[in-house]
Amino acid sequence: MARSTLTSQAITDTGLEETTEAANVDGNAITGDGKQILHLINASGGDIVATIVTGGTLQGKAVVDTAVTITAGEERYIGRFNPALYNDPTTNLVNIDYDGVTSLTVAVLSI
Repeated sequence: MARSTLTSQAITDTGLEETTEAANVDGNAITGDGKQILHLINASGGDIVATIVTGGTLQGKAVVDTAVTITAGEERYIGRFNPALYNDPTTNLVNIDYDGVTSLTVAVLSI
């Protein structure tokens, strides 16, 4: 299975009832326009680390990826992602990897 791209859901003045989906074992990708927020819901009994892959460089050197722990039974909102730092230079998408996906659901919200 390859990395899958999540569809963004717009938050509007009338509100949003978000739809979540299972995290992809091979990772997910989101639009790299800097307006996205990633919502991660960990319903498992253990912590899960989501790694936001940095595609940018600073003075020709790679920038360290951003790792965020989603505690067991908790939720995290992560974002917004600066395109210059997080966009994959080939796809223009932001890539997210997980160290586990059991009972992990995700949604992408745009503001």
